[in-house]
Amino acid sequence: TLKSDLPSAWNRFYNVHDNKFFKDRQWLFTEFPELLVSNTNTEQVLNILEVGCGVGNSIFPIIRTNNINENSNVFLYCCDYSSTAIDILKQTSDYNTMYCHGFVYDITSSNPMPFEENSLEFILMIFVLSAIDPSQHD
Repeated sequence: TLKSDLPSAWNRFYNVHDNKFFKDRQWLFTEFPELLVSNTNTEQVLNILEVGCGVGNSIFPIIRTNNINENSNVFLYCCDYSSTAIDILKQTSDYNTMYCHGFVYDITSSNPMPFEENSLEFILMIFVLSAIDPSQHD
């Protein structure tokens, strides 16, 4: 698939499968206990970015497990190449702009991100690099 065809291919995928293809990643906390952030004793805001978030199969377990709400010290950024995936993500009841910002983004571009450099505590990239041509990995 040519890079110019990728957005429409991913949008078609999410139009067909909606949010029912991938399962929520409950195993995240076994592999990455650092994501159990609700137990942190800090006033500092903890910023998390998930690259390739799809419809939220990692973001929503993080929100639910940590009981993240508008009073939490956690803010989640999540981006995906598919505008359809981001639309579905934003329609989910656990999505709230007080603690989550979903946006369309091509990580192979050099476009600016919606947060300050060096402001993230965690970056997740689950099953992302395998979907990108190795020549674009820089």
